[in-house]
Amino acid sequence: MVSYNSVMDEKEENSKKKSILGKAKESIKSITNIPSKSMDAIKEKIRKKAIEKVKVRLDRRELSVDDLTLDEYETLIEEEEKKINDTIRNWSFRAIAAYLGIDFLLT
Repeated sequence: MVSYNSVMDEKEENSKKKSILGKAKESIKSITNIPSKSMDAIKEKIRKKAIEKVKVRLDRRELSVDDLTLDEYETLIEEEEKKINDTIRNWSFRAIAAYLGIDFLLT
């Protein structure tokens, strides 16, 4: 038999989770409202880092930028930018979740 207290405890726990998730969504929305000047600077740093990583990849294969077409080079840079952005998104979400104490989302 399910007790009244266990039902109430479960409802309270679900309410807390919804509240915490709501706060996380608000935090994420506020992060996306970064001024365009700052966003441009962030994008530029990500692009520079991606170019560095592409150059390292090419060096490992004993290739140079001159060995690639412009489209191939641009594609490699875009791939690296995507990887960097994914990493940033993942770590940002983890940081917000940790800050809010949402440990079940971190595993």
